[in-house]
Amino acid sequence: MGAELAALARLAAPLFAGQLAVVGLSITDLVLAGHAGRADVAGVVLGATLFELPLMFVVGVFAAGAALAGRLHGRGDFEGLAAHLRDCLGLALPTGAALCLLVLALRGLLLPALELADPVRAVASGYLLPMAATAALLPALIALRTTLEAAGHPQVAMALNLAGFFANIPLDLAFIHGAGPLPALGGAGCGWATLIVVAGILAGLGLWAHRPATPAHLHFLARPAAPRWPALGRLLLLGTPMGGAILAEAGFFYAIPLLAAPLGTLPLAAHAVALSLDFAMFIAPLALGQAVTIRTAAALGRGAGNEARRSVRAGLAAALGLGLLQALAVAAARRHVAALYAPDAEVAELAARLLAVAGRLGAMEPIVAVWWAILAAVAAAAFLSLGFLARLLPRGGDLG
Repeated sequence: MGAELAALARLAAPLFAGQLAVVGLSITDLVLAGHAGRADVAGVVLGATLFELPLMFVVGVFAAGAALAGRLHGRGDFEGLAAHLRDCLGLALPTGAALCLLVLALRGLLLPALELADPVRAVASGYLLPMAATAALLPALIALRTTLEAAGHPQVAMALNLAGFFANIPLDLAFIHGAGPLPALGGAGCGWATLIVVAGILAGLGLWAHRPATPAHLHFLARPAAPRWPALGRLLLLGTPMGGAILAEAGFFYAIPLLAAPLGTLPLAAHAVALSLDFAMFIAPLALGQAVTIRTAAALGRGAGNEARRSVRAGLAAALGLGLLQALAVAAARRHVAALYAPDAEVAELAARLLAVAGRLGAMEPIVAVWWAILAAVAAAAFLSLGFLARLLPRGGDLG
């Protein structure tokens, strides 16, 4: 098991770094908006909640695409992998358009109906306007990134995500406080910074995929083709229940700011800090789960059932250790981290108390993430429902 744990760690490390950089965009937004004032941080987290909640379903659908890509790559079917990438990008276009319209609808219909202070509502509305355009781009970015990772190129997304993270800091400062011809937009400016960064990352992935040195089967624009409807049907069959499960789980967290909004700016700001830190802690389990999906799917693609079982056992063992480590870290450092995050003493104190609860619940997150990764790798997620869950879990190790 030691060799498999080391292999998972080598694969998960760039995935973790890349995902942390993406989450770092939200963390940077909240930290810098928090220094601008309570209304700014509350407005940003409320806008981010309305933006990210529907996005969770899309993340699940395209995560299933990574499992299918891993199988194709594992058995050396590069023509099939090229067609799969084109299918995913073809699905991403209408999905992005639908997400954009949904974010605009939430901005125009739900946001005015919430009981909010006027400054908080203004920040959230201004933040959501550019984020609607971001929503149109993200499905294509996720589809391209997950396919490249499954095809053995996780360092590409990691490098671009890290570059985007560092670029986001001066962009946030410029849009929040104003710079040159740019007016000071407050917390709403974080949305414009995110739009620029996401567009840059997507452009970078597309340019890398079409370099002369990149394998020809990843040149998705060089060989356009009509969508393969049966293949898209398989992707949706696998991805829809995964997206629904991720949306249901994330919904518990993303509903909290909506429930806290009528309580006032202080509770909303404190929940913003706690939720952001809790979400940041989920990045390590998510990266571990992605690594388990890629290695297990690749092994199954080669017909190597024993290798797949080793990946599953190593992934579950790593998840157990990671959950305990994260719970201990939160218990020891929650007050210090909250104080760094929010200079407002009242916000930091309430956030630290919320983190005490989140840390205990988060101990199980790595195990849940790895279970979903295993089910995705064996294409079992299409059969997940509450009624089948008890039947599927005992069979999780039966991968041969």
